[in-house]
Amino acid sequence: MIGEIGLKHLEFVPEIVPVLMLVLEDLVPAVARQAITCGISLFRATLEKLAIQVFFYKKIDLLNQLGIS
Repeated sequence: MIGEIGLKHLEFVPEIVPVLMLVLEDLVPAVARQAITCGISLFRATLEKLAIQVFFYKKIDLLNQLGIS
């Protein structure tokens, strides 16, 4: 559930990650495994969003350098 919220609202990732770090210390392996899976999904989504933003920023910067608006 926390992973679903994080994927829909990436702005909450900084608050979610410390919680996942605490859950990693759980003695039940399935709980820790789920925290790892959730963390991987959040990392992937965050990295994907960042890559898209950089791509569009670079594209806009290139167009500005060429004098195209």
